Amino acid sequence: MRLLAYAACCCLALCALLCTEPAGPTVKNLILTSPSGGDALRLDSAYAITWTAQGIDGVVLKLSVDNGATMDPIDTVWSNDAQWGSYSWRTPESFSEGCIMVIEDVSGSVSDTSGVFALTNTWIEILSPQEGSVWARGSTQHIKWSANELLGVVIAVSTDGGLSFSTLSQGGTIMSTDSLWGDFPWKIPGDFDGAPSQNCRIRMAGYEEEAPTVSEKFAIE
Repeated sequence: MRLLAYAACCCLALCALLCTEPAGPTVKNLILTSPSGGDALRLDSAYAITWTAQGIDGVVLKLSVDNGATMDPIDTVWSNDAQWGSYSWRTPESFSEGCIMVIEDVSGSVSDTSGVFALTNTWIEILSPQEGSVWARGSTQHIKWSANELLGVVIAVSTDGGLSFSTLSQGGTIMSTDSLWGDFPWKIPGDFDGAPSQNCRIRMAGYEEEAPTVSEKFAIE
């Protein structure tokens, strides 16, 4: 009886082994998160190239300044490197409105490409709100920025993470000669549409959409 039971167990184990499907190939995924199309990066300045990756050992970063006609390597970054996912890059010193960045797996099996962005001396840097800030409806909060070579900026706000923006109903356009240039006190309406939201962003750009810049996410509660 014990012999029969042992034989039955062996048969079951063998069956399970034979019926087990072999593991499939490793899923690879690679997404370049910054820079993005429409960005305006300062010449000769520090910038973080960021990406997300799955099943990848290393990536090659490349840059084109002629709308993709030619590509020059920036660096190779391995998954065990301290800069994996966020590479500290010094932007070139030469102006271009036709920049494209490519990130690809070292094996060449997967890649991603940014939209066209610019390297320019015309720029905006949003100083406030900062990532994770919490602003209350009905309060007055200061939107702060620095900019170069712009006569004015248009300020807009999003409550859906940047999918859509609405120009501020009051003070949405600020001239560089205005006393509020660089520090606009925004009175958030008590019935602000879309709030509460943890996915708010401020967008700023010049009159002709020069140097469009979007803040990190913050909250309006």
